[in-house]
Amino acid sequence: MTTKTNYKVDGYSITEEVRVITPAEASEILAKHNTKNRKPNKRHINALALNMQNGTWRFNGDAIRFDCNGTLIDGQNRLFAVAKSGKPILFKIVRGLDPKAILTIDIESKPRNLADLLHMDGIKDSRGVASIIVRYFALHEGRIILNGGAAKNGTSASRDLSGIYTNDDKYNFYYQNKDAFDEFACYAQKLYKRNKLLTQSDIGGIFAHLYIDKHHSEDEIKGFFEELFTSSGKSCINSLRNRLIADLVATTRMTGSFRQSLIAKVWNYYIKGKDVKVLSYNPIIEGTIEFI
Repeated sequence: MTTKTNYKVDGYSITEEVRVITPAEASEILAKHNTKNRKPNKRHINALALNMQNGTWRFNGDAIRFDCNGTLIDGQNRLFAVAKSGKPILFKIVRGLDPKAILTIDIESKPRNLADLLHMDGIKDSRGVASIIVRYFALHEGRIILNGGAAKNGTSASRDLSGIYTNDDKYNFYYQNKDAFDEFACYAQKLYKRNKLLTQSDIGGIFAHLYIDKHHSEDEIKGFFEELFTSSGKSCINSLRNRLIADLVATTRMTGSFRQSLIAKVWNYYIKGKDVKVLSYNPIIEGTIEFI
């Protein structure tokens, strides 16, 4: 069974056809054309392959999609399942789409987050970079970024947190400042591996906020973090480091708001060239402290 339709949309020549894809063809497509997708979902693939083997797979009109360059932009898990099942399966195939159409696929059911989009672009440490961008935008909007715990790899969730900027805004902003964000991510990862005072995303997010929004120099920002992550800092920085170390093992952790304001307060002392022997912060009296 094969049917084929041709039409144009926004200057793109689109071809739709319904036909069988064999396991060999599925493997060939994945080998040659699957360059911009998320990591395959093994559990999902196994479930699909089992349905195909058992004869419970049903054609539902969902398409295997390619852009105008021949790149697979949707359907990799289904194709992996075909290859695994050893069964030829009927699909609708759409070719010739706008390459940017990949940004709109699965938005409702399985939205691709910022880390997914960067991973599909081949960005190294896509999850870490994405989490830093999310952290930066939270600070940029004046929201709290630091939570009470850290992920095992030093990043925090890169999902699109509530705010005025969309996932597309953050994606585009990354490419406008790619070199800077890649450097923030590399530096933050290095510090996190030294010790676990803050996550990679927290370090990188603060770094980006201070550099991009507050116009401080890299040397000033790195000087602050170097003092914080060693034992050679001013009294207030040493006090902050001790508080963060204690918080790592505390039964009751600092709230995100408290910890962020405490760090901002010490940064403000640092950049003004001031120091205090006793570090204190009263959120009721002082409110949320912003980085200067």
